[in-house]
Amino acid sequence: MSQNNSLNNVLLGSKQSLRQLLLAQRQTLSEAQKHFRQTVGIKKLIQQLQQNYSHICIALYCPHAAEPNILGLLTDVQFNSVDTGYSFALPIVVNKNQPLQFAKYCAGDVLIKSTYGILVPKQVQWVVPNLILMPCLGYQRTTNGIYRLGYGGGYYDRTLAQLSFDADFLGTIAIAWRESSCCFDVDVFDKKADYLLLM
Repeated sequence: MSQNNSLNNVLLGSKQSLRQLLLAQRQTLSEAQKHFRQTVGIKKLIQQLQQNYSHICIALYCPHAAEPNILGLLTDVQFNSVDTGYSFALPIVVNKNQPLQFAKYCAGDVLIKSTYGILVPKQVQWVVPNLILMPCLGYQRTTNGIYRLGYGGGYYDRTLAQLSFDADFLGTIAIAWRESSCCFDVDVFDKKADYLLLM
């Protein structure tokens, strides 16, 4: 069941059913489409970061399940040629049902597969990010803000609940394919994203 809006079709349903629909929908994007959108999206993201932040630690993510790939931030010449003091990190699930931890990451660092099948730095140096870029399976715009639909583990929600008490934490940018707009019941554990970047 779907409802049309000005950008795309908004998928309606339970979180569980939406996850299945959105995962299947991702597979319909061609490699050429994804490459073009990611290139444009990274340029927009760099512009936003340069306009609003400097000398911060940015948590990225290693894409899986056909998520938008933002790791081009690490190798973009324009972004990294100026000494703005950006550093980067990747999330790691250390314990089930606990907040994510973050390990420092630089382009070229060796990555290995974690227990959950996601790439993480082989050498771990723990850091606390100032800004988190979060992949979205789906997203929902409401009058109260932007909500992310993830895979159901609750890791980012628990992490944001913890970091909200840190004065150095600046917020989140949710990253999503533009087709993944959806409508779901927001519960008390769902944390809002501060910004949304569509690719």
